[in-house]
Amino acid sequence: MVDKSNGELQLRGLVLALGHRTAATAGALTALVSLLFHVPLRAACLRGGTTWLVLMVITRATHWLLRRTYAERSPGVENRSAETLEGGSKR
Repeated sequence: MVDKSNGELQLRGLVLALGHRTAATAGALTALVSLLFHVPLRAACLRGGTTWLVLMVITRATHWLLRRTYAERSPGVENRSAETLEGGSKR
């Protein structure tokens, strides 16, 4: 079992929550602004949905990169802590 730092979990959760809220807000605002400029309803919905989809893809990609970055750093951190427990660094 791999111990995950509390900061990592908080950062990943924050990225997902902020990304979901940003995507929903931007999609709704895009559709609303389109309607204010007298765009047909179907086109406004497509614009809002496309905006939402693009921002969700960006959010998921950022979450994936964060998870991958922390996963690559974790083994090195564990090895350094094991050396410290054995009596310091080996030179």
